[in-house]
Amino acid sequence: MVGATLAVALFPEMIGNGPGVRGAVWVAVRIPDDCIAAHANQARIHKFDVNDKENCMYAPDVISFARDKKYFNGINKDFSFADAYAPLDFGARRYCEARVWSFYNMFTNQ
Repeated sequence: MVGATLAVALFPEMIGNGPGVRGAVWVAVRIPDDCIAAHANQARIHKFDVNDKENCMYAPDVISFARDKKYFNGINKDFSFADAYAPLDFGARRYCEARVWSFYNMFTNQ
């Protein structure tokens, strides 16, 4: 740390707009100072507070793009990045989630 500058860890998720289309939709949330985060080939960010500018950043079209692609049709407050853009299937639950669990398990007080 230098002066009043604070280090901030952000957890980003990004999905490309598709073949032949430039850009991506994305969201990033701040990881609290007393926390850890793990990721294994699956989206981790579900619901996020679009009004929390200190702890959350996102592409302006993150929700509208999901609506346009028919990935989401609910109300904005119910939007889940992970559910819309990277829904879990059996393989993801079995293999990716197991790796994340094993990481977190290393930090438990057993």
